[in-house]
Amino acid sequence: GTLAERAGKWLNSVLQPLMLRMPHYVQDSRSAREAVPSHPLSTATFMSLDVVDMYPSVDHDVAVRAIEAVIGENMEILEDSGFTLGQVMLILKFVLTRAYFGFEKKK
Repeated sequence: GTLAERAGKWLNSVLQPLMLRMPHYVQDSRSAREAVPSHPLSTATFMSLDVVDMYPSVDHDVAVRAIEAVIGENMEILEDSGFTLGQVMLILKFVLTRAYFGFEKKK
């Protein structure tokens, strides 16, 4: 546990409820498969892609502005955190610039 790792886990706990409210949130492959039969395009071919290096290529400034806007519209998620929106944004910027993302123990 580095500081960035612990901060990232905390951010996840704060932001996860927001993700569940998103209209197009898909948690994993299983939930994507379950959503397809109820979709009007269920007769279409379904494709899944594995994105290589997705997180390092995300524009941090764009991501921060988008997350700030969504939290700003849902300020109640911060009520129990004890943090202001500005403080959460500072923590987010810290995590985005200091954390390394890995998959299958690869960085």
